Amino acid sequence: MARILAISPHLDDAVLSYGGQLAMLASAGHQVVVYTVFAGTPSPPYSPRAAAFHRTWQLTGDPVAPRRAEDHRALSVLGVTSVHGTFLDAVYRRDERGGWLVQDGQEPTECQVD
Repeated sequence: MARILAISPHLDDAVLSYGGQLAMLASAGHQVVVYTVFAGTPSPPYSPRAAAFHRTWQLTGDPVAPRRAEDHRALSVLGVTSVHGTFLDAVYRRDERGGWLVQDGQEPTECQVD
């Protein structure tokens, strides 16, 4: 059987975008691993947008930990191994001038790895 590596940009993208294919490959006996790139643990201070998300979702401590756990559980149900990268999601990153990459009321306009 084959060893298969699937790259997912964000947590839950793999399950929601191609979960059926992953499950089919795993059930056929292939060793399937999903590597999620932007799953790192951010440190305060958080962007105003991120802080608003944290308040709405009542997150404390590592705000990404619940999403990593959810992603791990969902991929496990499919018979797939999850590996989480350490790059930060855009809402936690700053641009080259030190400003927040994602401003309040604005969607990210670029994808960059710092």
